[in-house]
This record gives sequence, structure tokens and C-alpha cells, in this order.
Amino acid sequence: MSVHEALDRLEETYRLMVSATLSDRLPDAAEILALRQRFAIEFGNLMLALKDDLKGQGNHSLHDEVLDRLKTLRIRLMSYTLAWQPAQIEEDPLAYREAAEGMAEMVQRFITDTRTLLKHAASGRDRGEP
Repeated sequence: MSVHEALDRLEETYRLMVSATLSDRLPDAAEILALRQRFAIEFGNLMLALKDDLKGQGNHSLHDEVLDRLKTLRIRLMSYTLAWQPAQIEEDPLAYREAAEGMAEMVQRFITDTRTLLKHAASGRDRGEP
């Protein structure tokens, strides 16, 4: 799987999570937990794709930059997930929704920034730049 495909799948799962957490209805903790698990799988797929697709092609600096951003995102997501277990979500769904909005913005920013980096790197390769 390419980095672009892995990023597409991560974004698709992210959008499902946003829909589940930020819709007009109260958050369903079981649905959110299932989507978190799916997101973790897609997150792992993206890490593997980075290694195979970027590092394998000799694009070490881009690989390292995206991996650093991914690691930062992972740490923040882990902290958020630990703070918002199903019991906490059910106890205070409005506070959870507020916290989820901040995480959604951060994930979207990561996806957008990563796509920009990949596009910029591809256009540089097209011009013969390393």
C-alpha cells in the first residue's frame, strides 16, 4: 500500500470518527471505541507505508519529517484516548465532544500537512530535484 493510499484510508476512518463524535446525537462509546481500533490499524498501515514507500525509495528526509509528525500525533492521540475512555465519554458527553473537536482539528491538520509535503516532494522530483 502506498503512503497516499494509507493516508486516504486513515482520513476515511477519521471522517467516520468525526461523524460519530461531533454529530447532533450523543456520542456512542461502543461505536467510538470500534472506530478508534480501526484508526489505530490505519495509523499502523501509514507507518508501514512510510517505511516502504518513502524510505525504500531513498526519500529519507521526507520519511523522517512525516514520521516525526506522525509520532507527535500518536502521543497526543494516546493521551486523549486515555483521558476519554468509554466510561468518561458516557459520564460527560458534552465535555467529550469539546475535547473531540480539538483532536479532530489536529488530525485534519496532520492529514492536510502530510498531503502538502508529499505533493511538494513529488513536484520536486518531477523537476529533477533530489
